[in-house]
Amino acid sequence: QLTFNGTIRFPTFGVQRFRLDVHAVVTVGDTTPPQRFAYVGGSGTLPVIRELLSLGGDQLLHLDSRYEIPIQRVKAPFLGSPTFAIRHRIGSAGVQGLPPFVQNVGPILTWSFARLEWVLDPATGNSRFSYGLSFVR
Repeated sequence: QLTFNGTIRFPTFGVQRFRLDVHAVVTVGDTTPPQRFAYVGGSGTLPVIRELLSLGGDQLLHLDSRYEIPIQRVKAPFLGSPTFAIRHRIGSAGVQGLPPFVQNVGPILTWSFARLEWVLDPATGNSRFSYGLSFVR
């Protein structure tokens, strides 16, 4: 069983930037025992799938990409400037193969330690709004 993680980041126009995070688990040969399975689903990976870790198996691929646009015209003391982004997540996990992929796409607004996000699964039309606070930037 092999696990791969990678991140690609690069600037685009002005202060805008693109980021892609990749996580893959590949199992060669027989199926691994369930305690070695990898999972996606829930707010950390595919938010529209509300049940945490609902897709699992010995094969997994998860891609998380964002196009970020800092809003420099708005600036507050101690908070800095907000960042608007379009985020696209796609993932799947299964036993000895990958079932159809699940996609989530939508806008995200972060400002210092606060985050607002709305995501949509284009295949089903299901959506989810979330917000959060983080004391680590």
